[in-house]
Amino acid sequence: MKHTIIIPSYNPTEKLVVLTKELIKNKITNIIVIDDGSTNNPKKIYKSLPKEVKIYYNEENKGKGYTLKEGISKLKDTDTFITVDNDGQHKTKDILKIIKALENNDVVFGKRNFNKKGVPPKSKYGNKFSSLAYKLLTGKTCDDTQTGLRGFNIKYKDYLLKVEGDRFDYEMNVLLKLTKKKIKIKYINIETIYEDNNKTTTFRAFKDSYLIYKKYIISLILIIIIIIALLLLFM
Repeated sequence: MKHTIIIPSYNPTEKLVVLTKELIKNKITNIIVIDDGSTNNPKKIYKSLPKEVKIYYNEENKGKGYTLKEGISKLKDTDTFITVDNDGQHKTKDILKIIKALENNDVVFGKRNFNKKGVPPKSKYGNKFSSLAYKLLTGKTCDDTQTGLRGFNIKYKDYLLKVEGDRFDYEMNVLLKLTKKKIKIKYINIETIYEDNNKTTTFRAFKDSYLIYKKYIISLILIIIIIIALLLLFM
């Protein structure tokens, strides 16, 4: 099988260089990097990437969802594609686990452990709230709704390009769309990494959370009202 790595990149560091070189060493040579309007003179970093890496640029910051779709739109001659963050959160060994799992599954998501010591409170409780919202909306369980390490069979290329969202809301929308279509997701445990208390994240706690859930706020409120009413009734 042929595999392609898609890396949305904003203000990259040497971690991106290390990651791409490790992937090349493991014979993963189809790598697409999409720069999302970085402001830290990224070309200096990009010049250090292996020659196999294809680099594209957004003229201005468009958001992670937009950038992921840009990468997906450029896929050619591949059987699968794997989305990977550029900030060192995803180890090569875990990316290889996703690739291995794609041999027998169409959709594979990495799953982090948010109960692990050292996880920043913003990430820990943000994920718990997101998982609860997903449970209320779908009736199903997902312990890591915002994982950026995701693998797909190429047959889902056009489907994912149609999913709404240009920022972090895109990844939640993808999860909900797959669940609605009853597309099976295989979850693989991966390492939970938050360096420097996750200072490099571009996730805006309040603004991006609002974007993720604004379409579902009414539905969530109605579900909560119904649950409270049923509890009162049985009491």
